[in-house]
Amino acid sequence: MVENIILAKIGGKILNNKKSVDSVISQFENLYTKHYATKIILIPGGGVYADFIRLLDKKLGFSVEQAHWMAIYAMNQNGIELCEKYRDFSCESDFSIIKARSQGLYVFLPYNYLFEIDSLPHSWQVTSDSIAMFIAIKLGLNYCYLIKDVDG
Repeated sequence: MVENIILAKIGGKILNNKKSVDSVISQFENLYTKHYATKIILIPGGGVYADFIRLLDKKLGFSVEQAHWMAIYAMNQNGIELCEKYRDFSCESDFSIIKARSQGLYVFLPYNYLFEIDSLPHSWQVTSDSIAMFIAIKLGLNYCYLIKDVDG
């Protein structure tokens, strides 16, 4: 079987809207069950958790290190919630497992991997979108889909 891997980042606004996230997840499940994809990896955005950290950072003045790692952990939190709601997807924080498995539905929790390799700048310029692109490159993928709620 030829591997057809889809890596997609789901934006925070999508994650905060049950109808939207249900639709996105069902479409990915459909792609998988109809064998259009052998492996689907979702990267959650930071969403309201990252927004809250950004607000606290402005008020309390976190160190760059603190803000960076808390925002990435916000992605993990959203991923855990996705896996609790959508049981066909497995939460995975081990990059080597995500890379090695040839099939399945996964939500990748990036905190541990990114903390271990620590190769991205510690800045609000590093977004969940750029992290998803970084993960796609590390997996050797040519594509990374950004699923976002776009106004206009």
